[in-house]
Formats: sequence, structure tokens, C-alpha cells
Amino acid sequence: MENIQVKQPKLSDLTLEEHGPLIEINYRHSAHGMAMGSGTSCSEDIVWQDDGSVLIESRDHSNGTDKYEKYLAGSAAAEKLRQYVKDAHLAEMAQIEPIPSPYQMTDYSSSAHMKFTFDDCKDGMRVKVTRSLDLGSYWKLQGDAVRGVYDLIKECKDTGSCLEKNESSYDIYAPGTGVAGFMGLGMGMFGGSPSASSAGTWKCKCGADNDDTAKFCPDCGTPRPSDDWKCPECGAINSGKFCAECGSPKPWKCPVCGAENRGKFCAECGTPKP
Repeated sequence: MENIQVKQPKLSDLTLEEHGPLIEINYRHSAHGMAMGSGTSCSEDIVWQDDGSVLIESRDHSNGTDKYEKYLAGSAAAEKLRQYVKDAHLAEMAQIEPIPSPYQMTDYSSSAHMKFTFDDCKDGMRVKVTRSLDLGSYWKLQGDAVRGVYDLIKECKDTGSCLEKNESSYDIYAPGTGVAGFMGLGMGMFGGSPSASSAGTWKCKCGADNDDTAKFCPDCGTPRPSDDWKCPECGAINSGKFCAECGSPKPWKCPVCGAENRGKFCAECGTPKP
């Protein structure tokens, strides 16, 4: 792939800002493909409490599953995160206009932002000041700094206590949503009907469509493809999006440069996770 050069701002291009203590971090990400109902979204809200601890609420809506988690992290990990945001100049980075990615994607769109809220107390009155970063910016320095925020939020969770965790399912093939909705609309426009590849089936490499409960293809005997993956951290075999042993996220392959990643953005080219 051609190495496209993009002008990268430096810390010396920023004007230093003085703010009061960081009191909140909000992260939002959404992505949409061509199929109706195929959108995914996730969010994270980190809120400092009066005793210095932080309350973390995470939500994920993707692949037919809604997940919600709530954590309470101690003041030591919370202060480490707060100091990192200051030292890495995350607030000042909002001064730089987002740099468009040189890699064009025609059938996929995504949006990701991270907002920092500070308590700039004046005359005894709380004055909230916010700085927002467009995480789609092709600025490596910002990307590296934001990855540091992700790592420290994870550290807050790992060293804190889980207050709540639940998971529920939704049908991505329900009428008007997901792949089935897209296929139904497309076939309806031409007077046809949806193909056999619908909810509750899996396609074998021989071309046969099999019932979702079948572990082997009745036509050729090929086993049903497995989504299991091996955790690169602890070696455990998993089937979900996170390792059941250590909580590490499932690695993903960048659709642009092919690099394997575990964060929300490619460490090599900055492309958002599909």
C-alpha cells in the first residue's frame, strides 16, 4: 500500500491551558455499514466523586448484544488518570482541527469523540469547561495520547470493583433491521423474496445453507465454522468479544492496512475499528 504522507502537528503548535481538576470524561463511538440496522455504538462515562474515586459506566450495542457495566475505581487509579490527561495535554489537543484520513472508505462510516470536563472554579462558583476531541482525526500524537486514556480507564476497572454487569440480546435479523431487513428491502424492490441465507442459518463452504442448530453440514459433513479465538494475553479460548479469564478484548484486523489490533483504532494507520 502506498505510504501517504500527512502533515502532523507537534506539541509546540499548542497553546498551554490552565484548568481546574478534571471531573468527567465522556467517550462516544458509532459506526454504520450499508445494511439497514447494522449500526453499532458504544459509550463510556467516567465521573469523579467527591472522595476522589471515579464511577465508570460502559455501554456496548453491537452484534445482537447490549452490554452494560458499572465500576467504582479507587482514588489512586483515578488520580493517575487525571494527571495523565494533564501531562499528555489532551485538553490543548482540541485546538487542532481534525485531520481527515487519507484512506477513503465508501461503504462504511464511523464517528468517535472524547470529551473532557474540568471544574474551573471562579469566585467560589463551579464553572464547567469542556474540551472535545474528534477521534477520527489522522493525528498520530493524539491517537497515542488517547490510547493512554483507554489503558488507564481499563486500569481503573481492573483495580476497582464491579458494581453491576448485565447483557441482553436483540435480533439483528428482525423485520426492518439488520441484514434481513436490507435483503428484504432489496428483493422487494425487484419483486423477489429474501434468499435462504436468513436468520437461524449458516452457509457451508460447499454452498449449502444449514439450520442454525446443525453442528455439521448434512451435504458434505464439514463442521460448522467456529468463532472461537485465543486470547493473546492469557491464552484462554473464548467465543465472545472479551476474554472470560482476563477481560482482554478480541483482536481485530484493520481493513485498511491489515494490522492486528485490540484497541478502538488501528495502531498503525489510525483507522477506526469496524
